Amino acid sequence: MTRLKDAIDFTWALIKGKPTTLAGFGITDADPAGAAAAEAALRTAADSTHAALTTTAHGGIVASTDARLSDARTPTAHVHTEANVTGLVGDLAAKLTPAAGDARYGQLAAANAWTQPQQWAQSAEQVVVPVVEVSPFTPGAAPFQIRANSFPNAGGGAGTWNHGVWVGFNAGRHAGGGVTANQPAIMMGFEDNYYDTGGDSFRGVEWYVQYFSPDGTSVQRLRPFYARIECDNNLDNGAVILQNIGTGASGQWQIRSGLTTLLNTTSAIFATSTPSVTLNGALLSLQPASGQPIFTIAAASLPPTIVMKIGGAPAWYTQAISATVYKISDKDARAQLTLTYGATAIAALTTIGSSLKVDGNAGFNGVAPIAKPVATPANATDLATAITLVNYLKNNVLIAYGLAA
Repeated sequence: MTRLKDAIDFTWALIKGKPTTLAGFGITDADPAGAAAAEAALRTAADSTHAALTTTAHGGIVASTDARLSDARTPTAHVHTEANVTGLVGDLAAKLTPAAGDARYGQLAAANAWTQPQQWAQSAEQVVVPVVEVSPFTPGAAPFQIRANSFPNAGGGAGTWNHGVWVGFNAGRHAGGGVTANQPAIMMGFEDNYYDTGGDSFRGVEWYVQYFSPDGTSVQRLRPFYARIECDNNLDNGAVILQNIGTGASGQWQIRSGLTTLLNTTSAIFATSTPSVTLNGALLSLQPASGQPIFTIAAASLPPTIVMKIGGAPAWYTQAISATVYKISDKDARAQLTLTYGATAIAALTTIGSSLKVDGNAGFNGVAPIAKPVATPANATDLATAITLVNYLKNNVLIAYGLAA
């Protein structure tokens, strides 16, 4: 059986007695505050520019002609500090918060502090400033240090101060401020105002490498490398460069090509293994430990001259007069021996400018040297012995020595 609601199709038109006004539905305020009229007015009104209205009075509304609507307003360069960013300081600090028991973060915090600019001020003259100290794990080992200090100048520099920074192991040996006993010291030193009393008597800046023995006293300030520049005025333009190998047998100074030693100097010898040595200069002197030079080579002008000296005074000269003449002269510059080039050995000429004495055997004109002959007979007493002696001299002296054919 079909139910009633399924059989009847209700529509709005079938409903009788429907209200025809809002009041019929119980709505008594159909146009509150003239809303319909206001709506109609808004629909027909032209767009407003709000030219006479302020943005503050109307909740931020701006006029369509406001210049700010067409101004790009590119941001200008500016700086924000960490505090300007909400929560940034705290977030960064949290990243450095160490995990429980993790000792690495202590080192991290210390390292982070060193990334910031550091400044140290000396509290008074001759008070050491310990800038850096790194202690090895090995017990008793000397620390690596950077220390600064100042020391008074003496002599002509009295009243002024020399300031220095020393960098290396056990640097307190020079800078002060304590040392590690029974340990050597090796360091670089930088000084800005050392007055060299008893030396050049000038103020100067210095850089060097220096060594102290483990006891700190047996060897002091051995400086293998040292440089000094005078700085008393703006015109100083020269440097003193020293290299010191010390006095011990182990000291040496070398120039190498790879592993091959080209030049070697010790406290006792000077040796070179180079295939050639070139010296550019006007004068080369061989100077003994004391006294005057004993040997000089002068090449400032022709002829090149080698001078042998005794007591500092010239004794003998050897000179290459030209490409074909070589001369040996005495202290008065008198030629004793002159060698002149020839196209052949026989064409060459040897000139002896003094008397000649031959202590050994002699031979001439290509004849082998012979011993001094004995005249036979010793004396000529008559014509027969005279002829015999003449023949002997001819054969055993003149011909034998190469003086006659």
